[in-house]
Amino acid sequence: MEASSTGPLPGLSLSGPTPQQEEQDPRLLELEQDPPNWREHTPPDTLKDLSKKETKRQEVINELFATEHAHVRMLSVLQTVFWKPLEREELMTATELATIFPSLDEIIDMHYAFYEHLKKLRQHNFIVKAIGTTLLNRFGGTEGEWFQKLTSRFCSHQTWALEQLKMRQKKDPRFNSFILEAESRPQCRRLQLKDIIPTEMQRLTKYPLLLENIAKCTGLCVSFPALIQI
Repeated sequence: MEASSTGPLPGLSLSGPTPQQEEQDPRLLELEQDPPNWREHTPPDTLKDLSKKETKRQEVINELFATEHAHVRMLSVLQTVFWKPLEREELMTATELATIFPSLDEIIDMHYAFYEHLKKLRQHNFIVKAIGTTLLNRFGGTEGEWFQKLTSRFCSHQTWALEQLKMRQKKDPRFNSFILEAESRPQCRRLQLKDIIPTEMQRLTKYPLLLENIAKCTGLCVSFPALIQI
């Protein structure tokens, strides 16, 4: 591959502000920082008083929180480093982007709201007492149905979206340059766009195991009625 064939966009300096530069969203700036581990912020006496089972439960809840944090961060990168700049630079139309990234704004808002609710549960000594209502609000009822509908639509477009992006990169040198420069940004952490898009499907497949492990540590079988007791 010739490096000169996919150089910077016309008028684009790699050393200065770029169209791909993420918007200074306070939400994204917060997510760039790794979340605190519950053990490091829990008083030693409180840790000592926890049973082995409860300690395991707190570990799993912390894993749910930390991985949700990482996922919201990655979705925000997809939005601010790729989607919005692609539209702003008129490299793809709003209609094309809505097809490639269906309901991305709403999906991010839902995941971020869940993350915020989990964060609030950790405010007292980082020990989470009851988490069932928060889980029910995310995965149960009409909210859960809407979450499932939007995420299913996003995931069902995944293979097609990846193929469309691959074809566009081959045919459009300017588009290809944009993607390569965006992927080189530190926010992507060496991941390519084709690696970032599937993260929503990967996240959805991890929820059942995390919820099952929390339920086991609470002495319950996994079911939405039982979640209220977790």
